[in-house]
Amino acid sequence: MNIEFYHKNITSLGDATRAYVEEKLEALEKQTDIRDASVDIAQNKDGMFVMHVTVRAASGTEYNAEETQESVNACVDIIQDELRTQIRRDREKTRDLKRRGGRSLKKKMTIDTNARF
Repeated sequence: MNIEFYHKNITSLGDATRAYVEEKLEALEKQTDIRDASVDIAQNKDGMFVMHVTVRAASGTEYNAEETQESVNACVDIIQDELRTQIRRDREKTRDLKRRGGRSLKKKMTIDTNARF
């Protein structure tokens, strides 16, 4: 997975923080095939960190999450949960639509009265 980092009003993003973010985002690959991710980190006037993450799946679906917290690690933890929820909902929605299609096809099928069993 290719992860791009952008930061604003922050002099540098530490190696430990960068590794923590990468670890949390790579954990999402267990749920779906992720092509790349974009991580925007900014620090506002109050000293709070604002993080916006966009994850693009191989299927072309984009998942977005944004969070404001006092530390970058807290932002990442919450964003990981949000992205996990979005991926799960999308997967369940696709599965349910396939099941509904099968159900409607089954209802349309009829057995011919002249059929021999």
